[in-house]
Amino acid sequence: MENTAIREELKEIQTRIKDLKKDFFDKKKVKEDFFTSGEEFSEQINSLYQDVKKIEEENNLDIVNKELEESKSEYEEVKAKYEELKEKFENLIKSRPRKKPTRSDDANQKVQRISPQKVQKQLQALELKVQTQVLSLDKEAEVAKEIAELKEIANSQQKETQSVEDDSNDTPEDTNFKNVKKEYYDLRKKYNTIEKKIRSLYKQIRLISKEKKQKYKTIDKLRDQKKQAFENFREHKKTYVDLGKELKDLFKKEEELLTELGEEVPQKKRRTFHQNSKAQDNRNQKAAEDMLMKKGATLTTEDLLALQKKK
Repeated sequence: MENTAIREELKEIQTRIKDLKKDFFDKKKVKEDFFTSGEEFSEQINSLYQDVKKIEEENNLDIVNKELEESKSEYEEVKAKYEELKEKFENLIKSRPRKKPTRSDDANQKVQRISPQKVQKQLQALELKVQTQVLSLDKEAEVAKEIAELKEIANSQQKETQSVEDDSNDTPEDTNFKNVKKEYYDLRKKYNTIEKKIRSLYKQIRLISKEKKQKYKTIDKLRDQKKQAFENFREHKKTYVDLGKELKDLFKKEEELLTELGEEVPQKKRRTFHQNSKAQDNRNQKAAEDMLMKKGATLTTEDLLALQKKK
């Protein structure tokens, strides 16, 4: 090939190298910026996870969760016994002979609604009213009726109290019913207490979770940003590597053309672009330093400057 043609081709290659070098270093900066951005998102995410851990520790979440699991286990155990006893108690109620409603039964219903103290106060007030006020015959009859009803309630309450205190006349069926009834109500109370405790523990966890949820919400956003940053990094890195390979081939071709022309190849042209990471530069520097030290040479100012340029 004539020198003129070689120089034309060399000129084109060198122009292409110049353009690619600019793109190469621009792409290097862009990919490194995306990588740095991704690392920063990782640091923010790790910091938020530490915040979540701190929230859990400050609110004794481990203890609350352990207590909840123990309560749930106890609840299931008590629930099984409670449902079994409830069925037994309801069957006993169904099997008991039914009594016809009496006036006394009506009074008993009122007894359940009115406390003994309130009955006594109402009686005293009505009796005082009859004694101190002039009432019409109709009003006096109405008050007398109320007094009679309250006295009947008071008597029913007294009988019920005596019945509870004295079980000597109870049949075996009555005794069994009372025992089952008491056991049932005691177990129901325990069952309800555990249930309330579980609801309380869940409420504590929800309050803690509400604070954690805000952190996790931010973490999710940062994860998306981190993912996008590293996807951009990989995309630009691929282009960066491809440019490096293309530049390497162009440098090789340039060297061949310069050799063909009999011209010296500049030292800087021999540099490769597929080993340009900081880690590789550090390895190159260390290798150069080791080589000089093995030769027993003293590192001169020029050597140090040369090594510094390789960083």
